[in-house]
Amino acid sequence: RRARAPAGERWRKAGAALRWHRRGVAAIQGSDEFSGTAGSYLPRGLAKEDEMAIEDQQALRELVDERAAAVRAKDPAPLAARQAPDIVLFNVVPPLRMHGKDGVVAQTQAWFDAYESAIGYDVIELHVEAAGDLGFCSFLYHVSGTMAGGTKVDMWVRATLCCRRVNGTWLITHDHESVPF
Repeated sequence: RRARAPAGERWRKAGAALRWHRRGVAAIQGSDEFSGTAGSYLPRGLAKEDEMAIEDQQALRELVDERAAAVRAKDPAPLAARQAPDIVLFNVVPPLRMHGKDGVVAQTQAWFDAYESAIGYDVIELHVEAAGDLGFCSFLYHVSGTMAGGTKVDMWVRATLCCRRVNGTWLITHDHESVPF
């Protein structure tokens, strides 16, 4: 049995693989440096756990992408579908703390309805980590638009999502958002 590399080394290798992917590894698909099938361009020598961590990180990135698309579409259903039943939320708009997803759809719809215009929602500086069935995402997002009363919204928000994989699906268990003052 192969000895398992220390956790820090595994994260370093996983981070390196992700950086390679971001740089357009697909362009060197046939290179001898890389192994895997189409869509899985990982440097040789990564342990299976590392490959799984990278896949999990990608799944969490997709969760954030789904979230942004749902906000721009003013559709609370995809947001609610990714929330654990016992989610804890710390929001930018009142109520500042919520527990459980029961009231989240109504509150989210009320937030969407307060906008006269489309909602701009752009995510930057997304950082994702995953280990086993736990993961987190931290990022900044810019929200913009015009409220029903004509007030313009143009603000940056910090967000952290703590996630747990349940039956193969990543769910948000803790959603914390704050506005830098």
